[in-house]
Amino acid sequence: MAFVVEKKWNDAMKIRVSRRSYDSRTVEARKMEALSTLARSINELGRGVRIEVIEGDTSGIFRGIVGGYGKITSTGQYAAFIGDSADPDAERLLGYYGEAFILEATSLGVGTCWVSGTFNPESVKAHISLRPGEEVFSVTPLGYPTEDSSPVERLAKFVVRSEKRKPSASILDGDLSAIPNWAQAALNSARSAPSATNRQPWLFKWTKDSMTIRVRGTGKRLIQDCGIAMLHFALGALESGIAGKWEAGTDSVVAIFKPD
Repeated sequence: MAFVVEKKWNDAMKIRVSRRSYDSRTVEARKMEALSTLARSINELGRGVRIEVIEGDTSGIFRGIVGGYGKITSTGQYAAFIGDSADPDAERLLGYYGEAFILEATSLGVGTCWVSGTFNPESVKAHISLRPGEEVFSVTPLGYPTEDSSPVERLAKFVVRSEKRKPSASILDGDLSAIPNWAQAALNSARSAPSATNRQPWLFKWTKDSMTIRVRGTGKRLIQDCGIAMLHFALGALESGIAGKWEAGTDSVVAIFKPD
């Protein structure tokens, strides 16, 4: 079974923002089922990662300030991104497939927020059963954001300047003008990818007829962030008429995008 990148996610990518404050409304059953259907299709790929859509008490899951952005207020609906802690591909794949799930939620009008370092995995385990060697890498709340950002969220956004992104030239190792137009457009899409504290820890490089991505910087879940950027790159390429696929890289290269 092949994973198909949906064109509708391109529109969602352009409007997605991380939301941390939610009102009391619950997400309708039909939307939760649509998200569960996507999760099942990802789980059935047999790549050693899975996404679980969960409804339950989230009071013990989201804790403290999330990466300096503000505290999560949740509605009791969330998703968990799970992989084998010993699998070197798990983090990259969860970033890629997880962002597809996030963008599907956005397309349904459901708010989300990647949470990797400031959640309680033991509380998640109360809702799901982990297989031997599995780890909950990240979670996201699912719900309807409050109409306005909370004071804490507005302040946190100001502090981290979440609206700012690195220019395309600064995330490319090489001359931006020397790569194809479609690759330039895809890089611009990668700029919009979310990452912890907006660190954007990726560096792309054009090599012959393909694009590589590698980690830049140090910290936790950097490869997951790269996986998120990889999906944004693929969506930008698709919007420019170029379909392709990412293949696992070697050594310091996280992955290689090869046009079809």
